[in-house]
Amino acid sequence: MRPTLITILYLCVRFPSRLVSDPVDVASFLLNFNNEAVKEISKHLTELENVLQNFSDENQANVIESNAVLRQWMAEQVNNVSSMLQDNRTTENQKSSLKSIQAMTMLLPTEQWNELMSISLSTLQIYLGICAKSSNQSDCLWESYPKLRREFANCRDQAALLRYWNKWYRANGHSATTLSSFERLVKLYHNGSVSMNYTDLTELWNSKYASEGFQLETWANKSFYQLLPLYEELHAYVRHRLESEADKVTIDAHLLGDLFAESWENVYLTKRTINSSLNLNYTSKLRDKYKTASEMVELCKTYFKTIGFDIEPMLQGELVWSVDKGGDKKICQPTTLVFPSMQVREQRKDVVDWMSMCADVAMDDLSDMFTLMGRLVYARYYKDQQPVYFQDAPNPGMLDSLGKAVALAFNNPVNLQERGLLDNPANSEELQFEHLYKQALITVPTMMRAFATDTWLRHLVRLLPKTTSVDWPRWNDAWWQTLRNLTGISRPPSTFDIQSVDFLRIPRIATLEPIGRQFFSTAFSYQLFEYFCNSGKQEGKLHQCHIDGRLNAIDEITNILSSGSKSSWSSTIEQISGNGLRIEPLLLYFDPLHKMLIRENDNKSLCRGWGADELWPPDVMSNLSSNRCRVKPPNDGSTTTAEPSTPTVTVIPIGPVVPNSTDSPTVNPIGPVVPNSTDSPTVNPKGDSASMLAVPRCVVCTLSAMALLLSTWHKFSN
Repeated sequence: MRPTLITILYLCVRFPSRLVSDPVDVASFLLNFNNEAVKEISKHLTELENVLQNFSDENQANVIESNAVLRQWMAEQVNNVSSMLQDNRTTENQKSSLKSIQAMTMLLPTEQWNELMSISLSTLQIYLGICAKSSNQSDCLWESYPKLRREFANCRDQAALLRYWNKWYRANGHSATTLSSFERLVKLYHNGSVSMNYTDLTELWNSKYASEGFQLETWANKSFYQLLPLYEELHAYVRHRLESEADKVTIDAHLLGDLFAESWENVYLTKRTINSSLNLNYTSKLRDKYKTASEMVELCKTYFKTIGFDIEPMLQGELVWSVDKGGDKKICQPTTLVFPSMQVREQRKDVVDWMSMCADVAMDDLSDMFTLMGRLVYARYYKDQQPVYFQDAPNPGMLDSLGKAVALAFNNPVNLQERGLLDNPANSEELQFEHLYKQALITVPTMMRAFATDTWLRHLVRLLPKTTSVDWPRWNDAWWQTLRNLTGISRPPSTFDIQSVDFLRIPRIATLEPIGRQFFSTAFSYQLFEYFCNSGKQEGKLHQCHIDGRLNAIDEITNILSSGSKSSWSSTIEQISGNGLRIEPLLLYFDPLHKMLIRENDNKSLCRGWGADELWPPDVMSNLSSNRCRVKPPNDGSTTTAEPSTPTVTVIPIGPVVPNSTDSPTVNPIGPVVPNSTDSPTVNPKGDSASMLAVPRCVVCTLSAMALLLSTWHKFSN
């Protein structure tokens, strides 16, 4: 009779020298772990699905209770794993499996874990809505998803935009309770990271991308500088269209039509102007053909199938979705839940993955659906091939890359024309440029903003745990100075009668979503798209690549997906490109637009930059336009004057923060302004060293607090 998991755990504790040390029993442990994990994790995921659909007090209590059960079970597994890893008779393959299990839980004391769960649940309130008045009213006036963001995007009046902005950023984000809870959240995460033998939360986040010869911060810094020339041209072009003040060199965040100033897509609604005779209003055409968000889900599934992905299980019921607003208590953040499963399909029972968002029939929501569907298609392959502890992507960024790459293929003008979403001739030069401009407004600013957020967040989670008294206004100033220095985006004029803490109204920060995912996934999605096109021997430039039917390399791609997290992400990318992770495919895709923007900006004599030139190394400056936006000289009696025709701005320069490492890159990361007070440590100008431990990636929370509720198994929520 095969011993049960409980028997094995008991004997491992009672007779460790006889059972735990024997490699045969390690194999038995892994087999039983896989079988039991499917049951334990699925129970908790069911409760998590309920709370995301209905954020009631009862469902919150249920998910905390189920979380406690799962955490206790996983802690027992991790305790047994430690002794198995120390035995020299355990094989390398077994050690890899055991380390994957070991790296999935924070060993916090029970009271700290319960506190972390409670605070994490409270942070999800940001997704429910906001209350415009500082009262204890039970019903909020606006829903953040999708109502408020949609109204903000469709607004044309700058005064109204500013009014929306001020109400959102003033609402419920500045009370002493909120600030205290966020501080505690950061410190509890820090304690949990230390319990896993990391120096801090940043090192734990970086470990998800650990690979020989690769450091996430180093690569992101280098890629940021490679993107900067294109971004500067786009920034100058858009700034000229948006800012009414002639001497303004930054763009006020509220003018971009995005509540969080991340994507500039909505700028196109009124400021397309690349070719004023064209109007690529894909959403209007989409609404003519599709009446509900569920119909858009079917469109996504059909397109994945068209290009060669086997999604038959999804078509036969192994996927459910909730994409309408639903009740007032639904969490509208786009989310997927991937239920773990047996590798043998015939043994599966009630294995139904889940996708949720609050969608309109709109092109931006369709793009989000492609990303979510990509996660589920990815999971469909590795669940057939891998045990539970390898049922994941090699890193969080790769999980989102598949859907983004497929969305790029879908959004090709020829494909859109074939599907009735575009009337204009798809191959005309004017339309190609217009389409690139619209795509660039979505992609490039989002990446630059992600880099700035990652940079600031790294310093926050490194320094806040060491701080006894937090100066929140200084941290807020640091947030805006970081955005200004790295992206040329400035804080809108404020009518607040209190000192606000704006960054806590950004869901990604308030819920401590891990760094790296958005920047990495977008960069790799263009590399993956290039692989799609090259394997089909597509002619023409990359942005013109039209994928018509089954991908030539579909077998190679699905083999990569099937390996899950068993293979390292670097070896996976090596199979695709042969020369590692690269930002060049993205730059190649937008190269025609980049050249056109240079011509347009030169013709209008627009200056480039936003007064942060002293931050850029000489080799970076050599790749930027020579027509620079000048900085207003200091008021120190100097006789130097700025050029009268050049926009001016006073900027406090920030020195570069260089990793304390012998292999630091020539391209240095840029550090944010950090509060300088006796209670709050300042950033060392040489930066904090972030050594990489030789441990496998740890999936602590692939989607912020929502994923944290998975306790030890955060990989299944994205």
